Amino acid sequence: MEQSRSYKIIGIILTVILSVMTVSNYSGYTNANKDSELLRADLKTAFSQQQLAYEDVPEMQSRFEGFNEQLENKLVPNVYRQKSLYRLIGCIVSLFGIALLRNGKFIGFHLFLGGMAVGILAAFYTFGFGMIGWLFNVTYILFTAAVSIYYYTKKKYLM
Repeated sequence: MEQSRSYKIIGIILTVILSVMTVSNYSGYTNANKDSELLRADLKTAFSQQQLAYEDVPEMQSRFEGFNEQLENKLVPNVYRQKSLYRLIGCIVSLFGIALLRNGKFIGFHLFLGGMAVGILAAFYTFGFGMIGWLFNVTYILFTAAVSIYYYTKKKYLM
């Protein structure tokens, strides 16, 4: 069956998005020292402002202290580099899968899902299931879900 114009455009857009994700993970791998320090500083600033807003709630204060402890222990250059390498590999596999999906091959769907699963599981493995792990994974999970639903509904056009 012939692919629609919107199907082709969405395939190109997804290729660009995955290419940017791949380059971002490569940058995170090569510049892990700078990136992890900048990210840690940004998250500390954001959550210190939230902590001030909830300073009268002791339960929230203990959660913020736990989050700050996770930042200090988990967001270090070696762990950040490891996460970026695994995600880089996953994004390359996913990019190859999207290229196959653009050509109408259903095996690309499996490659896309496998690559994204590697990236998501890698972040949970390196950062844990705490707040840091979820912060790094929420966009990947939403992106994977949206793309998977789209291509699953278009399954009849794929070989």
